[in-house]
Amino acid sequence: MNGEDNPVVDAAIKILDSKPATNLLDPVTKEVGKMLGIVGNVARFYLTDNLRKIFTKWAKSRPDGHTIQAEEIKKIMPLLPLASMVSDDELQARWAALMENAVTDKDYLPAFSQTLSQLTAEEAQFLDRLWKVVSQPTPQVRRPTGREALPHFAMIQVFDPEIKTNINRWQMLQSEIRGELTEEQKEQIQNLEHAELVLQDLERLGLSGREIVEKEGPYLKYEHYKIPTVPTFPETTVYHSLTRLGVSFIRAVTTKIDVPGEDAASLTSTDRP
Repeated sequence: MNGEDNPVVDAAIKILDSKPATNLLDPVTKEVGKMLGIVGNVARFYLTDNLRKIFTKWAKSRPDGHTIQAEEIKKIMPLLPLASMVSDDELQARWAALMENAVTDKDYLPAFSQTLSQLTAEEAQFLDRLWKVVSQPTPQVRRPTGREALPHFAMIQVFDPEIKTNINRWQMLQSEIRGELTEEQKEQIQNLEHAELVLQDLERLGLSGREIVEKEGPYLKYEHYKIPTVPTFPETTVYHSLTRLGVSFIRAVTTKIDVPGEDAASLTSTDRP
């Protein structure tokens, strides 16, 4: 049934059009209009202030003597609506770096702005710590690509070294049912679940991925066959690594002088340590 055939709607329209209703609603409408005007002015102030701070950071991060040109402003115009919504100082620095890379880096993707707009300051800090770990040379990997994989417990430790990763979920569940969990145990579980939530969010954004590797148990080899000697459940290990997109994104939201491993040879390796 549409509005034209509905007698209730017709009656409501007539009531709203009547003078008493108009006199009644006018003051409310005026007050709402004033309120929206105030909100609009406040919003414009903060949006402008956010962009001012980001542009200031952008200008300071540029090489000496390189001023921001009008042509460069045109290139970063699509970034401005999302950037203007950011008031966090640390994330503003990421937006400033993204603007610089938008006009200088061939690996820049417009989608990076959408990704950055969904990133929290906590996640940005985690990516910084993770990048420092996976981009540092090791005896096994002399020229890291940033995509080297880390086991699940190592990723949690990078997120927060204070989190205990050896929690037995089944035992904890039984203790919780019996009401035997201590406050410290409850906090540890909450911290661990939050860290895993962050890992899942980075996967959702396409910045990292995971691989489940199954470890073979003892077996006898007969010709081309492997015959298990002990019937056991397969032991699995979860590995996490930055994706190709994740590496490019981190570089795009980091000032050039702060990016470790900038001369990494290849970004296509998925070697596991």
